[in-house]
Amino acid sequence: MIKPKFNRKMPQNAAYFFSAESDEAFKKAHPIGYGILVAVGIAALLFPMALLCMAMIVFDFPNSAWIVLGFIGAFIMGIGLFNIVAAWIGQYLGHFVTAAAIILGTVLIGISILLVFASESTSGEARSMTTHYFVMLMLNAIAVIMYTVARGGFLCWLKLKGIVKKDYSYNMKGSFVKYLWYEPIAAKHDLGLFYKINKFYTVLLGIIIVGRIALGWIRVMTIPLCALSIIAYLMTAGMLAFALTNRNIYEHGSPIVLFAMGKDKSIESSLFDIALIAFALGLLYAELMGTAQLWGMELPHL
Repeated sequence: MIKPKFNRKMPQNAAYFFSAESDEAFKKAHPIGYGILVAVGIAALLFPMALLCMAMIVFDFPNSAWIVLGFIGAFIMGIGLFNIVAAWIGQYLGHFVTAAAIILGTVLIGISILLVFASESTSGEARSMTTHYFVMLMLNAIAVIMYTVARGGFLCWLKLKGIVKKDYSYNMKGSFVKYLWYEPIAAKHDLGLFYKINKFYTVLLGIIIVGRIALGWIRVMTIPLCALSIIAYLMTAGMLAFALTNRNIYEHGSPIVLFAMGKDKSIESSLFDIALIAFALGLLYAELMGTAQLWGMELPHL
């Protein structure tokens, strides 16, 4: 029988839970149970957003960009619920993560609903600025997700070079920044240009997100934030290309794979890789278009 494992504090090897290898032991021991728990976890993650969608329909929410804040809150709340389900797989991140995610998500949803109904009387220019703020912030968040995906390919590259043999996990007693920059590995091995590019990218993306949150609502600041974001999105596309190519070489022995079964039983293809890289470049185009429209400029449509 599968029993949940709840722990008050975050485990020291918490970052390892986000790797594909962390599920293997549980998957082999409980193949059916694992599939059910994954489905329940996804349902828990999406449940708050589905509930918010139903509320929008039932209560006839007015059109407002502030609803994006509500969906961000619903997603954060879903993370808290997903964390509870993860306890049955032995990957619970602690009571603090659960409580913080649910409380923060609830607060953001509440603020969003208040602002949605209060924004009916605001001017068109104010609504346009609000829309731009949240949409651009969402694009930056997607870049973070893409970088997280790319790190799996970085690990394959490190394995191909013989630098690491297993997973590269993060000890929570150490520095998360050092984990992002592969400092423990760089201290023993020469990572060359990869180390410098990865470090520059994470710093740049951090500056963009902090700047967007703090200053993105100021119209004149949208121009420098747009310029920095364009650099970040170009680097995101390049890092994805590097990561996915090395993943293909590590798992399939070739940089280009038409269709193949991955180690996690998923279907992998260079066509999917190209689509993901194109999506990263699409973030760049969306940033340019959004900023141009805010300033009343016209750019050619694709």
